[in-house]
Amino acid sequence: MKKFVCVLALVIGLATMSSSAFAADLSLRTRADQVISMGEKTIVLHVGGGKAPKDIAIEGTEYTSKFVPLREVFGYTSSTIKWDGKSKIATVANNGKKLLLNFFANPVIPKAGEVVAPRTWIKMQNGQTMIDLYVLTYILHRYGNVNIDGEIYKDIEREEWNKKLDFLGIQYSEWVPELKAGKMHIYVTLP
Repeated sequence: MKKFVCVLALVIGLATMSSSAFAADLSLRTRADQVISMGEKTIVLHVGGGKAPKDIAIEGTEYTSKFVPLREVFGYTSSTIKWDGKSKIATVANNGKKLLLNFFANPVIPKAGEVVAPRTWIKMQNGQTMIDLYVLTYILHRYGNVNIDGEIYKDIEREEWNKKLDFLGIQYSEWVPELKAGKMHIYVTLP
């Protein structure tokens, strides 16, 4: 009986440790999905401030995926967006710094002032460069270290990415679910 209790305690202990380790190892993208996604079928992107027309800020643009065109997010900032067909790299440049979105098979080594977005945050669809809006919103969220219950938590990776991407011309982002309609409204505020 003593052996059985010891083995049972060991199994329970290992299960607890492995589930804790699993939670700590979740990718930033997975954490963003867990925090923002509520199973909605439609994403409504509202971009306000900067050069954005008022109707986009008020009405928003609807998408059926969390991946939205890069130009929809950064097109109204002071950022410059370029596509290099030869290197298969999209670039968002602002204030002398660059965000690189690499679609080529080989990895890109960033130079000074460059940040490379992880491949899981981007995709090419119908000739458009798309970015994961949930990840971007999670990183640039106005109250990034407070969860939905108002509890303060620390996500060091999110904070590091927030600092890396502070040059992009986005002041902050927020999300508001519209549960009955099955929509997630994402607000991107430009200076």
